[in-house]
Order: sequence, then C-alpha cells, then structure tokens
Amino acid sequence: MEFDIVICTLNRPDRLQNLLQQIFQCTTLPIKVIVVDASAIDNDSLRSNPKIEYIRSSHQNQPYQRYVGYLASDAEIIVFMDDDLEIVDSRIFDKLTETYGVYKPDGVSVGIQYESAISEKLNNTIDSSTFLFRSINLISGVPLLRPGRIYPAGLAGPDLKSLGEVDFFHGPFMSFKRDIMGEAFDPCLFTLYEMKLGKGEDKALSMKIGLSGKIIYVPDLYLKHPPVESHYFKNPKNYSKRLSYSRFFLSKVYAESRKYPTWIFSMHYIYFMIWRILLASGRFLWKGNRTQYDLLKGMIIGFWLALTTNPCRSNTLDWYHKATMDAKSN
Repeated sequence: MEFDIVICTLNRPDRLQNLLQQIFQCTTLPIKVIVVDASAIDNDSLRSNPKIEYIRSSHQNQPYQRYVGYLASDAEIIVFMDDDLEIVDSRIFDKLTETYGVYKPDGVSVGIQYESAISEKLNNTIDSSTFLFRSINLISGVPLLRPGRIYPAGLAGPDLKSLGEVDFFHGPFMSFKRDIMGEAFDPCLFTLYEMKLGKGEDKALSMKIGLSGKIIYVPDLYLKHPPVESHYFKNPKNYSKRLSYSRFFLSKVYAESRKYPTWIFSMHYIYFMIWRILLASGRFLWKGNRTQYDLLKGMIIGFWLALTTNPCRSNTLDWYHKATMDAKSN
C-alpha cells in the first residue's frame, strides 16, 4: 500500500531535519515526502534534496498547508506529520499499512507520548481527577467524555487503551485515504487561520471523516511530541482568543457532521463559554498573575467575536486556486 508523507512546517528547520532523518531510517518508506514550508527563509538544502518534494506555501496557515500537501500527493494514503515530532519506533509505517490492510478504514493514527509545554503554562488550579472538578464540568456543559469520542465545542475524550474506532485524531500524526479527503477541507477554516482566529484544525478535519466513515486509532507508542514552544502560545491572550473562537466553529462542524440543527449547539456553546469565563475569572482572582489575566481577556474577546462576526461570509480569497498554484510551484 503506497503512501506519501506531508509535513507542514514554520521556522523549525532543525526539528524538521531531525524528523526527516528519522523517516528515512524507518523499515517501510513513503513514495514521497512532501514538505510544505511557510518559513520566512527558503530551506535550500531541502529544495535540492531528490528524496523530498519541497513546496513553498504563500500563507503561514496550517490547514491551508495541509491542503496544498494533499493537492501535491497522488498516493493512496496521505500521512500528515507535525515538524516537531520524533519517531521512537522505526516500524511505525509497517503498523500503519498493516492496519489499513486488515481493517480497511478511512484513516489511521498511532500512539504519541506527549510532553506538553502548553499544559505546564496553563497551570490548572483544580486536580482534574477530583469529584469537584468532574461536578463543575457536568454543571458547566461538559459531558462525560468517553475515550475516542468527540463532542460539541471540540470537547474530546481521552485516547483509547486498545486498538479501535474513534471519532477524531490528534493533529501531530494522522493519515487518511486520499480519495475521501477532498470534501473534508473547509476554506472557511483557512480564513479563520489567516485571521488568527482558528485552532483545532486537526479535530475539524478528522471528525468530518471519523463521524461519517471509519477511522482507527492504534495506541502503541510510535512517536514522541517533545515540549517544544508552540507558535500558538507565544501570546497567551491570542492563544485563548483562538481557542475560545474555534470552539464555536468546531460546534458547527460537529452539528453538520452529525446532521443536527446547528442552533442547538450554538446555544450549548454560549452556555459552555459563559461558564468558562466565570471559572477563568475566579482563577484570575485567586492567582492574580498576568498570564491568567491575558487568558481571561483573550477568552472574552474570542467569545464576543464568535457571537458578532462571521469572517467566512466576507472572505474574498479563492483558496482553492491559491493552493493549486502553490502545489504546482515546487
């Protein structure tokens, strides 16, 4: 079974080079490795590497870059990898192709060991395993999150402990059959990322496929996601604004994928976000530091923008044309 790897990158040449070396040391290799680069400076060493199809992206926009990579690929399977991943088991692509062969799914992902820098910075004040935390969640619009399942507002359950079907994938590593991916890409999401309002594009893409088809999660650890500083979290206020706004978009995607009325999940979003703002306000009054203030301010701004604006309605960019031109420019 033939597959291509698409890596979207932005200003991480050393991390990218490390990942590429690990890919070429794996026991099963892709037909092509497609690097879609939105960095400030061209990577001349990759451009001249015959093993790599190097594409310059005209936009620093992750979902758009994924789409450019999709257009540049003609393999049966497309594997999307983040540029800061580390491969800890060189048999990763053997397991990937084996899973496609045995279970005939539309998509496959594998286990990742996360070492998140973001979670450490957020510094939750309540232990998530306590009865108090679970009670607050239920009251404030968070359902009981079952493993592998996706819910309104982008809420998601924990990973499965054994191989099985799921509703969504995490973005650092996900793969899909190419022939079912075209309808999953949403130009509205490209617009939101261009306006610095988007987040959770991995959930948006994978849940569209997972809720209408069959995607498989393999829990065996083949990858590590090190605590690399995220581009999104360099400014806590902007990070929180994007997260807050994106929950509205993800609720819309969820409703459309489930074929439910979108207004129901719009009401849930409003209820959910009012509680998030109240809880964040309490956390700020308790902690009283600058980061908590910025997170609260960004959350309120994102919520207000979700209620009062529709950037996609006024978008004039022809994303499909631009992506086609980028894909052909390598």
